[in-house]
Amino acid sequence: MTRDRLAGFGLAAALMLAATPAIAQPGGEAPPQGQRQGRIAPSDQLTVQEVERQFDRLEMFEAQRALGLDGEAFAQVRERLQRVQALRRRHQNQRRIIIRDLRAAVAPDAADVDEATLAARIGELSALGVRQAQEMRRAQQALDALLTIRQRALFRLFQERFERQKLDLLLRARQGRGRGGLRPPGR
Repeated sequence: MTRDRLAGFGLAAALMLAATPAIAQPGGEAPPQGQRQGRIAPSDQLTVQEVERQFDRLEMFEAQRALGLDGEAFAQVRERLQRVQALRRRHQNQRRIIIRDLRAAVAPDAADVDEATLAARIGELSALGVRQAQEMRRAQQALDALLTIRQRALFRLFQERFERQKLDLLLRARQGRGRGGLRPPGR
């Protein structure tokens, strides 16, 4: 494995380890009172959004390598992959908000919420899922239009591996392992 790749995964692992307290909270909710929303800890200025952006950068770097494209050939692919990443982030944020609202509405100490309000939020969640699938499919098709069939296959395999690696890093971070030298999984 190249030093660049190890450095990228090291950065991602460090970011994930730093983000674990905020992400590990039930539902990824806001930190306790006194901390700014979205912040990991008062002494650590790294936000969950910054961790996500770092993973997006790492994904971009690794995608270019997986596809075997040089800078010029990758320029259009980069633009469309950034669109996919932005859609994914937007949908995740919208979903988090709806889930947070639902959780608050059904909490034992919550004021009574009428069933119509709950049904509306559940409907919003379902509609978001449908809209997300449609938008992601269109964005993926636009990206695919730039790739050969072999590159599409390589890209799908890359996406699967990258998501698995992110989840593995998160799991390892939550378990408190690997603090001195996280290595990318499967290598």
